[in-house]
Amino acid sequence: MRHDLHTYIRATEAIAPASPSDASFYPEDLLPALQDTLAALADLEVGFEIARDGLEECPGSEEEKQRGRFELEQAHRLAREPLLRHLAGLQEQIREARRVH
Repeated sequence: MRHDLHTYIRATEAIAPASPSDASFYPEDLLPALQDTLAALADLEVGFEIARDGLEECPGSEEEKQRGRFELEQAHRLAREPLLRHLAGLQEQIREARRVH
């Protein structure tokens, strides 16, 4: 049970989204950045589902599983936040680009 949880947490820590301020985005660059961010979110969701399924299949008391679910969900939420902020920034850049054109 702990192995899946810690593997998921380590994997989420390795996902470092690029900050919108790290690169100059021009309209032609928005699509690849958007695709990369959405792919990172999809990878995160798949990893979360796999870890959650593994957690449920592991032996242990319901209390241990409950604690594991809480830790897993907390790690998942923390890993998603920067990706969602980055996605919101890209969406704003897309709106700005549309206003200019």
